[in-house]
Amino acid sequence: QRAYATYFLARDAEQRKDIAAAYQLNRKVVELFTRLHDERSDKADPQRIKDAMLALMDICEVGNRVPEALQLPDDLQRGLILQWLARYNAFVPQNSPEYPGLRFREARLYRKLGDATRAQMLLEAIVRDYKDSPFAQAAAAELRTFAVSRDLQSFMPGN
Repeated sequence: QRAYATYFLARDAEQRKDIAAAYQLNRKVVELFTRLHDERSDKADPQRIKDAMLALMDICEVGNRVPEALQLPDDLQRGLILQWLARYNAFVPQNSPEYPGLRFREARLYRKLGDATRAQMLLEAIVRDYKDSPFAQAAAAELRTFAVSRDLQSFMPGN
C-alpha cells in the first residue's frame, strides 16, 4: 500500500511542478517496488518502477534549474541522469518496440550533456538497426544537424 501511495504522491508532485518532492518520491517508488520485486511479492509492479525511472530521467533533464532545485552540482546531475537511464535500460529489451525510442532519448541526453561523439554513435545505430522505425527518421534528422553544426564551424571567425 505504501508503494502505491508513494507512486500517486509522486505523480501529484510532478503535476504541481514540485521538482524536489517529485524527485524524492520517485526515488522512494523505485526503492519500494524494487523491494517488493526482490521479495517476489505478488504486489511487485515493474511498470511502476519504469514510470518512476522515466520521471526521474525527466526531472534530471528538465533544465538548468534542476541542479539548484535538487541542490546538486552539474557533474553529479549528469551522473544521475545517466544512472536512471542505465537502470531503465534493464526494463527495455532490445526487441521491445520501446527500444529505438529509448536509444533516441539516450542520444539526445548525451548531446545535451556535451558528449556529441556518443550521441552521434547512438543515432547512427538507430538509423542502421531500426530503418522502419519513426525514430530512424528522427535520428537521421538529428544527424543532419550534426553535419550542419560541423559545417558552420568552418565559417566561424578564427577557423
